[in-house]
Amino acid sequence: MKLPYLLNIKNPIEDFLQALICTYKETGISEIKKLFSEQCDLLIQAGCDFYDLLSLYMNFAPFTEDDQRIILAWS
Repeated sequence: MKLPYLLNIKNPIEDFLQALICTYKETGISEIKKLFSEQCDLLIQAGCDFYDLLSLYMNFAPFTEDDQRIILAWS
């Protein structure tokens, strides 16, 4: 899947995550939300701040049960 936003390797990680959020909001494709969650899993394992990622994940509200499980796993 190709995102409709142009990014390059020098863009901050937050720009990439924001592009995923915008694409999800425009298309509603559930695979994008899954990709976002997978990226956040990796970032948390790498030491990124839970609350920084949570603030981005809030863009997917309202949350499903699966979303709640993901957030609990991160915390």
